Amino acid sequence: MNQPDAYDRASGLFEAGALQQAFDVCRHAIGVDDRDGRFCLLAARISTKGGQPRRAVGLAVLAARRRPQDAFAHAYLAKCHAAVHQPREARVAAEHAAALRPADAATWDLLGFVFTRTGQLSLSRDAFEAAVKIAPNRAEYWLNLGAVLAVSGDIEGAARAYEACVACDPGFVPAYLSLVNLRRATPERNFVAQLERLLGQRDEGTDESAQIGYALARSLEELGEYERALAAYKLAKRGMKAKAKFALDSEREAFAAAALAAKPSVGGGGGPVRRDLEAQPPRHVGAGSGRAADLAGDLRGQV
Repeated sequence: MNQPDAYDRASGLFEAGALQQAFDVCRHAIGVDDRDGRFCLLAARISTKGGQPRRAVGLAVLAARRRPQDAFAHAYLAKCHAAVHQPREARVAAEHAAALRPADAATWDLLGFVFTRTGQLSLSRDAFEAAVKIAPNRAEYWLNLGAVLAVSGDIEGAARAYEACVACDPGFVPAYLSLVNLRRATPERNFVAQLERLLGQRDEGTDESAQIGYALARSLEELGEYERALAAYKLAKRGMKAKAKFALDSEREAFAAAALAAKPSVGGGGGPVRRDLEAQPPRHVGAGSGRAADLAGDLRGQV
């Protein structure tokens, strides 16, 4: 098998999830001739996907040496260093990749992830902004930009990024969850209709339906619609699984019931809004996280 055919075969196996077979093709090709480093780079990606981060580092080092002008190869090396807790090496590789001024959005998005892991939030923001400028129709890039802006304290900028995200993909649930976590619902500005539509499109009992139910309940509670909020909380609780990253326990349900009982009669003022009804936001949302290293685990679209 010649090298181009071998690369196509390895790539196809990788995309199909046949990681060991894909790695075996790469290993053979590396032993024959891989002067341009593309098999090393693909083998590094396979190793990452297969849970072999240290092997991935070694292969990514070889790929970067053989592909000195390939920004993606250096960005991927940076990601590999970050994965094994080598922040200094990750910063060096990422800054080198950025200096090569990549022309593709995927490399900038990857650099944004690495700079977040290394705590360089201003560089992370710049990288994600470059990604959305090149590929403005990719919802996950807007989500990542919004998450970094939110953790940097630029709430309005984050909201605009999340709104751009749902403009790209009206069914992109993480963006709605981020918006709900970011800003209080008001009669003039809320996402109740969108969340109800999304909830109706999901099967009850899934983690995603639980997350949507949580966001809907929170929005309704902030709008003072306590009966509907309580129903949404109960729905979210039914859909919760042990692996979910947030909890709606009986105490929060009791608070919702208490808020309903405290609702004044018709003609009175609005009922109290209890901030202690708020469950912790889902980890993957990003908004509100105070640690760059935690946020990096929340970013989307990384290979």
